[in-house]
Amino acid sequence: MEKIVSRTVVGSANPFARFFRELVASIKGIATGIIMIIVSFVMIWFFANQTEHSKTIAALPLQTPQEVEGTTGMVKIHAVPTYTNVMVAPETEREVLFYNYKYEEYAVREVEKTRNITENGQENEEK
Repeated sequence: MEKIVSRTVVGSANPFARFFRELVASIKGIATGIIMIIVSFVMIWFFANQTEHSKTIAALPLQTPQEVEGTTGMVKIHAVPTYTNVMVAPETEREVLFYNYKYEEYAVREVEKTRNITENGQENEEK
């Protein structure tokens, strides 16, 4: 079933006016593309200059909890862990330190379509 929700005048149906509307839209698209290229190079430069934390962590010596007590910064501890804050996972009823629960719901949705119609010398957009 199709139902027209709104109708707006885009502009004249004159081919000359339509050409300039499309030209402006193309220029906007090209400018957006150029900006995205610049942003991508900035992101590449930023991530290339990040420190490699995996190499830093691999170089740390293994220590006991007593040796690192009161120190600040990165340390690598080798010991049997003791847990004070445990929770019960709702699905398994087991004690865990962390769980992830995702609720998904599927539903029918309405789709909005847009089309351009030329009528009485004007171009109209229907939704």
